[in-house]
Amino acid sequence: MATSIQSVLKNISKVILQVPKKISLHVALMLVSSERKNYASMARTNNISYNRVRLKNEVMDNLITECSSFLKSLIIQLANATDRGHIIIDFTVLLKQFSENIPAVTYDRDGVSRRVEKGFSTAFILWSNGKITIPFDIEYWIRRKDAGELYKKKTEIAKELILLAIQHDIPVKEVRLDGAFSSIDMLTFLTERSIDLTMRTHCNRVVISAEGKYKISEQPKLKMKGNEKYKTIRASYKGIEGLYFTAHKRKSSKGGTEIVYIVSTILRKPKAHVKAYSQRWPVEKKIRTAKQSLGITHCQSTNPEKQRFHIFSVMVTYAILQLAKADKRKKSVEEVLHMIRRQKQYNVMLRYIDLNETLMS
Repeated sequence: MATSIQSVLKNISKVILQVPKKISLHVALMLVSSERKNYASMARTNNISYNRVRLKNEVMDNLITECSSFLKSLIIQLANATDRGHIIIDFTVLLKQFSENIPAVTYDRDGVSRRVEKGFSTAFILWSNGKITIPFDIEYWIRRKDAGELYKKKTEIAKELILLAIQHDIPVKEVRLDGAFSSIDMLTFLTERSIDLTMRTHCNRVVISAEGKYKISEQPKLKMKGNEKYKTIRASYKGIEGLYFTAHKRKSSKGGTEIVYIVSTILRKPKAHVKAYSQRWPVEKKIRTAKQSLGITHCQSTNPEKQRFHIFSVMVTYAILQLAKADKRKKSVEEVLHMIRRQKQYNVMLRYIDLNETLMS
């Protein structure tokens, strides 16, 4: 077991060596620390000096840029001509209930607690090939009351993140989104740029197919018979041609069954549309791991750039865990993380970080 763990640590450490030394130390400490992921706690639990862990305000912009560049270069390395991967965007609230002076903190409905919470309402954009998922950028949404004239809709923020991804040569062949983004505005934005899409859509959308003009839920060819679970039709919506609408009958969380609808620009079998949409699930797992295991909300600084760097460093940590999971064929990043933390083999990783600092000093 120890040999296996050290192998994992060495492989992770080789990737961390590609990250600038201040970031590499921060990432390594987040990986091995089971307590809170702030300067004082990470220094104490790993028996290193606080000054070695602390980062100065004036270097934050550079560190954020370096994190971003590392993540984007990683995606470009992983993508290839036959599998360019796909893009996922989702929002979550990073709780900051007691903050008073941190810019960008606002109020938004949290999908986990299903209550309006105080914190960073954060849009994450991720690239995935189905095996490895890499988060690579974020943006904050601020409610109209707090943002005033600078207010942006969440769909506008999503579009800006997609355009930035294209500018940085991220392969944006297909975008997969949840039903909150299923507007004519987003459909037009993506189709005009020849970006394929797969997303949930609302049952009351009126579409035109060979059978005529109906609401999706009333389309004759989408009606289920017997044990059927999937059906797809080709139709147009508000002038956008060549869309595929899929009905999926599934078990409801409240018991019984329900029918949900998916829209896509890609010709697939009905079951393949459902599978493609289900591959949005990695973003939910990423958010869960970032909150529960990597301390994405633990930064206590009132400096907005330190808060942003902390989020980016968690993204780098998660990306490195994704690589280790794929390399060692583990079921989840938590399995890799628990291997490291249960055995308390942090000294192995920190030796590699010391080597990195020596080489770069």
